[in-house]
Amino acid sequence: MIEIRPITSREQWLEWRREALTASDIGAVARVDPYRSALQVYAEKVEFIPLPENPLMKRGRMFEAAAVEYLREEHPDWEVTRPNAFYIDTEAKIGCTPDALVTTSDGRGLNCQIKTISQPTFDRWEGVPPKGYILQTACENALLEADGGLLAVLSVSTFDAELHLFEVPRHEAAEQRIRELAIDFWANVAARQYPAPDYERDAEIIAHLFPPRPEVAAPLDLSTDNRIYRVLEDRDRLNSEIKQAEAQVKAFNAELVDKLRGAEAALADGWKITHKFTRRGEYTVPAKEFPVLRVTRTAAEEEAA
Repeated sequence: MIEIRPITSREQWLEWRREALTASDIGAVARVDPYRSALQVYAEKVEFIPLPENPLMKRGRMFEAAAVEYLREEHPDWEVTRPNAFYIDTEAKIGCTPDALVTTSDGRGLNCQIKTISQPTFDRWEGVPPKGYILQTACENALLEADGGLLAVLSVSTFDAELHLFEVPRHEAAEQRIRELAIDFWANVAARQYPAPDYERDAEIIAHLFPPRPEVAAPLDLSTDNRIYRVLEDRDRLNSEIKQAEAQVKAFNAELVDKLRGAEAALADGWKITHKFTRRGEYTVPAKEFPVLRVTRTAAEEEAA
């Protein structure tokens, strides 16, 4: 069943979003979102770890109105409205907040998803929008029971902005897959089974989920975990390489200072070197408690190495 809930307050809207897998979450859960991971979505819904609004997210929110005006000006025969409502499939717990609704001159009712990106980013697409944006639009198409969808992309450069429209037709198989993703996600939430982490992006989330807890029996026996030996060896090797690289950089810095012989600046083809005093104000660091991960070789392992 699809409910249409008028948005009367931001707090209420945020609560509705936490209760549903939203169209903007689908790409992350499907693991095609370059900015968010499935574990981040889980943390937002279950652990109530909010995703802070970064400058790019704020730009997108603020530029939605501008994109709507571009759309109206370029297609004066279309009716473009902003619904200010939250649509939710209460059975599958999928939701969305449409950016705009379009009624074309031939009477088609279209969902319109708006994105604002830089011109260089748009150029890198080479005419093909990211899969996550397509899935988001497809999800909204289904929830709105629209005739189809538009992905409206406002590309912004230093002196100009241009609106690009990509049609996203209804796709039964894609909509069914989105529904399955949502059902699986909420089943895993009920079972307290979190998504497999993306360790390059999820370090902060993992630290929040698993802080040191004295009540947990330790030490754990990880001797049968084959993967852990690769992790430990590679980590040890990389730390050694980092230390060597830092020592080399320190030596290069000393050589540069020696060459400057007290000069505050020097030039070489394609390079500028400066060496000046800088002042750091006095400050007090408040006491705090935080977890520290340490990895050491045992005596037997050191002898074997």
